[in-house]
Amino acid sequence: SDDDRGNLRFAALQSRVGDLLVRRMSEDLRAQVVTSPLDGVEGRGGVGENGDGEEKYKSIVVCDPEKTYIRSSAVFQILRSLGGPSKRLKAVQYLALLGYVLPTSVRDRAYEFVSKRRKKWFGSSDECLLWDDRFEDRFIDDGVLTGTYRDPFADPNAEIIPTSTNLFEGESPPARGDRVRIIWPADSEKDPSVSYDDEFPAGICIIGGTGTISTIDLPMRVVMRVDRDSIGLSPHEKGEETMIAWVKPQEVAAM
Repeated sequence: SDDDRGNLRFAALQSRVGDLLVRRMSEDLRAQVVTSPLDGVEGRGGVGENGDGEEKYKSIVVCDPEKTYIRSSAVFQILRSLGGPSKRLKAVQYLALLGYVLPTSVRDRAYEFVSKRRKKWFGSSDECLLWDDRFEDRFIDDGVLTGTYRDPFADPNAEIIPTSTNLFEGESPPARGDRVRIIWPADSEKDPSVSYDDEFPAGICIIGGTGTISTIDLPMRVVMRVDRDSIGLSPHEKGEETMIAWVKPQEVAAM
């Protein structure tokens, strides 16, 4: 890879991580990326297709802490993040820089033209590369959200039956003051927890964050002090490094 700095990490839009990113988009942006509703059903076609054989996902997506990019803008962000001594890469980046001054509508039409013909031009494969230790640094495992990591050496075609565990129903349930991680159970059909307050009136997703249990109010909720840096936030203007939020009991996982 020419991304020596490791700025880029990858997740399939069909994955749990990709599903979460799509759910966090605005309705207008989501409509430009997904052709079918977020019902968790791939349809009669193959993976990534809807029931009419049309591709379910219409665009590559690049997310950074501040913004989501799609289509040609996403491609430009990827090229911008790459580095290395390759002269061909430098030439492509230079051409991309010139193309960036074009109106977005023009750039996106060029993106769609290439996208619809990419399999015909470049082909496709039913096989994947063998596992490489570097993959752990580049590909985001659904386990960061669900708490259940997939064995990279397992049969990729094997059926996975997602299950969730409520730690508060076990023999040694978490207690006030314990450090825990917030997950999105793999078998949950509900949207992940979102925190609403004066700072984030539109809500902020806290899945994947870590924090300390403040109050346990079973069976409804668990109140936590969530580490702001664990969900990509800087300290509050008052200097506070945590924020109060509540999650469902089944969204709590041990660290």
